[in-house]
Amino acid sequence: MARSLSPYDDAVPHPAPDAALAVRFARLRATRQGVDLDRVADVVLVVSSSRGGSSMLTEILRRVDGLLSLPGEMNPHVVVAQLAGSDAGVFRDELACDVGTPAGDALDVDRLTADVCWRLTAQWPTVDFDGRDVHRWVAAALDTIDPDDADALTIAVLDQVHRDRPAVVASAYDLSRRGGTPPAPVAPVVEMTPYVGFRPWRTATDSDLRSSALVIATPRNSYRLGWLAGLFPAARVRVVHLTRNPAASVNGLLDGWRSPAFFTTTVDVELAIDGYSDEWPWGRRWWKYDVPPDWRALTSASLAEVAAQQWRSAHAAVLEFVEGHDIEVLRLRYEDLVGDLAQREQTAQALAGFLGVDSAALRAAVLAGVPPVMATAPPQRRRWTASDNDIAPALADPAVWDTAVALGYDVEERLWI
Repeated sequence: MARSLSPYDDAVPHPAPDAALAVRFARLRATRQGVDLDRVADVVLVVSSSRGGSSMLTEILRRVDGLLSLPGEMNPHVVVAQLAGSDAGVFRDELACDVGTPAGDALDVDRLTADVCWRLTAQWPTVDFDGRDVHRWVAAALDTIDPDDADALTIAVLDQVHRDRPAVVASAYDLSRRGGTPPAPVAPVVEMTPYVGFRPWRTATDSDLRSSALVIATPRNSYRLGWLAGLFPAARVRVVHLTRNPAASVNGLLDGWRSPAFFTTTVDVELAIDGYSDEWPWGRRWWKYDVPPDWRALTSASLAEVAAQQWRSAHAAVLEFVEGHDIEVLRLRYEDLVGDLAQREQTAQALAGFLGVDSAALRAAVLAGVPPVMATAPPQRRRWTASDNDIAPALADPAVWDTAVALGYDVEERLWI
């Protein structure tokens, strides 16, 4: 009997089973090498709210030796399992194919081809891709660029793909040199736009699985902590809880809801979200970012109220879980991760100690930073103060401030506004 997905994923809106797509992904899994997840010895779950900085932190950690990760978020693996009937066995098999590290000098063209074919299918599920075509596109791209430059590799591959599959456009990707408007959403969404690019990846060895922590990150995992811990019963499981003040997070969420990206799923009721449903052609059908368990109570709320609940609900779920379980937790503030030199050094030291990796390497990665990841605008301190977004309704909710205090933010910091 198929093992169900998490109670959270079973309870909130998600794509319906699709036998044809499930078969396509099953065929792709057969072409990809996976690890034995039962041999994973150490798992670190990075959780946050959406627009909380988890994509940036995860990208930093991908660059640190001694850690395993995924080339993107794990949400597409969840969707593939839902397309197959919400089968947790399919989810485990999908996840196993992505556990590893950036390939560096160990570029495997066949592995890259299989990964690109899977990623294109997840991003453009209504478009057919053939492995031979993908190999040709990848080979042509590698003739022109340095594969260590993920943006350049992605753009070069997409240039090749677009010639044969015009529906595939670079404007849908999270690229520093992306231009144009992403296409309108089409169900089912397997990977949320803006799409991640392509990168050479190396499968973890058995030695890696025994000695290196596997980092899994996505905001929606705030609601899946118990389920994920249960998938690795023999592993040491820990949590990195990344927080960000509500003003910045809510402002980022408002920007994302008002952008032509970040769609996650259609819903079975008509949305009447003021400031969204009345302004965009997709606004009565499509939800964005994570879906809080009480999402139905928000279908006629204002957009600021929806964003506030997305921030509050995710952090409240983490707080509730860690309070009720004996689990190691490190709480990090996004503000310290991007703050002044002393703040970043102190944060890197704490994170290195928690993860058990070389502190000098992690310090170098934190201080070097990464280009903006999944951003709606270039990073800017106190960006919400220069925004047209009215976040006052969100911050008027006492529950938001109760959660902020529980996360260690001083209530007087409402003077940020």
